[in-house]
Amino acid sequence: MLYRAFKRLRNKRTYPVLSLFEYSPFKNGSFDAVVCGFSFRDAIDFERTVSELSRILKEKGKLIIVDLGKPDNIFLRTVIGLYWRFLVPIIIRLCFGKLGRLYSGIYMTYCRYPTNREIKRILLRFFDRTYMKIRVAGGALIAIAFKPKSLKA
Repeated sequence: MLYRAFKRLRNKRTYPVLSLFEYSPFKNGSFDAVVCGFSFRDAIDFERTVSELSRILKEKGKLIIVDLGKPDNIFLRTVIGLYWRFLVPIIIRLCFGKLGRLYSGIYMTYCRYPTNREIKRILLRFFDRTYMKIRVAGGALIAIAFKPKSLKA
């Protein structure tokens, strides 16, 4: 995907970067905003990831996460887990055949993913204000976190 994007934007002063969330190659305060579109769930260490994203944001920068959610309620969490474990693989397999196997890992990601409440707790450790919209019975979330302005001594 990165290669295709680079080919399309070849003459637009873009530079592809491949790295891990937890070890970002960017300088402190490099970005006004960071958007994680269906990628945050693939972080290895969520606490470290949010710390790094905060580090590379400028003062008053925004972090926006649009991703799967994991309900705090055990019943809803189980129902959505069953959906990812059994229903999604069937639907994907019917629609995409063998290519559907690429999506089979989402359930394992869901299993190790923090709950919505835990995500908010992690965000509040590194950001001033955090707003979360929970959708689909907790199975989808949109989070916006604002980096505070640094206090000068």
